[in-house]
Amino acid sequence: MVNARFINRKGWYLLIAFIVAALMLLAIVNVALAAENSIRLINTGVGNLRITSVSVGLFDTGVGNAIIDVPGTPTTATITWTGRSPNGDDTITVDITDSNGNSTGAKDYTAFVSEEAFANCCASNHYVYVAYLPEAAFSPGLNTLVISGLTMVENHGATVAVTSFSSTFENRLISRFWGLDGFHSRWTGVYGPYSQLVCQEFEVARNDRDLRFIMYVSGVENETRPNSIWYQIGSGPVPTTDIVNIGVEISEASDGSGNFPFYSKANDNGEAEYDVFEDSLLIPAGSTWVCFQIESYDLPGQIGVSALWHGLVTSLSLPPDPPTAVTLSSVSAAATSLWGSVLLLLLTAVVGVTVLMLLFNRRLAKT
Repeated sequence: MVNARFINRKGWYLLIAFIVAALMLLAIVNVALAAENSIRLINTGVGNLRITSVSVGLFDTGVGNAIIDVPGTPTTATITWTGRSPNGDDTITVDITDSNGNSTGAKDYTAFVSEEAFANCCASNHYVYVAYLPEAAFSPGLNTLVISGLTMVENHGATVAVTSFSSTFENRLISRFWGLDGFHSRWTGVYGPYSQLVCQEFEVARNDRDLRFIMYVSGVENETRPNSIWYQIGSGPVPTTDIVNIGVEISEASDGSGNFPFYSKANDNGEAEYDVFEDSLLIPAGSTWVCFQIESYDLPGQIGVSALWHGLVTSLSLPPDPPTAVTLSSVSAAATSLWGSVLLLLLTAVVGVTVLMLLFNRRLAKT
């Protein structure tokens, strides 16, 4: 004869095991959905640092020429490029000539990280890549760059960014965000009509501070596509929903052209499909976060911009400290998400095992 108590106990164990498995699966799915193609923090640096960058559009030209003014001793250099193509292109050619006339010659650099999105749009995928450049190839002063070698159907453009140190620089927190986030007024869900919300948290301060920021957007067709930047500054809980029509609107490009913030040619060589917006914000005393979001909207006879947001750099002033040069430290969002999921899975497992033990002990006590 089968023991009814054993059947009940087994049923309880199976039910608890099912619940634990479901929670673990839910944790994995949630992390995967949150991390895919999102703009996220990739590295930070604190010290007497400045980050300078130069950007070129490559849509109508195979070669981008630019000059970058490096104010201090270079500590880190990167190049970011974007485009649209069935297969992408993870290698770019750069010729660097420093302020003393020393040239690296044209050399190929392969991305150490890449992002792909919108595989079902326009019969192509959209890509963004990042590669390191040798910081020793740059020197304080004017450095000349020749960027070429991309083979995508649409070569949107590229940005070279150099972080440099000097004991005369202000002590600052530099944060770099990177990813691939599309937005368009005619899209819905995770793809639009707005970009994702990107927020940065920081320690509270007694005095007002200065936050400089640079936003990088690619794929803008022309100057007729309406868009705005929205930002919000505050303390306490960080916003998790849209700040469009809630925060402060920036409706014009930072270069004084009078165009929308992103209008296809807001870069250093005036070529199409690569835009940069740069500005400064006052962070009031007591604030602990700032958030950014891009809006695409229609106007009569004008369709909202369709574009890709792939980068954000912020530089926050800090209280004076002894001069230090700190290379940007990696804060991989993928690693952050992975550790978060691992901790959540461990917590779920611990709860499940604890419940099982309690039920088992309770049954034993009754026997």
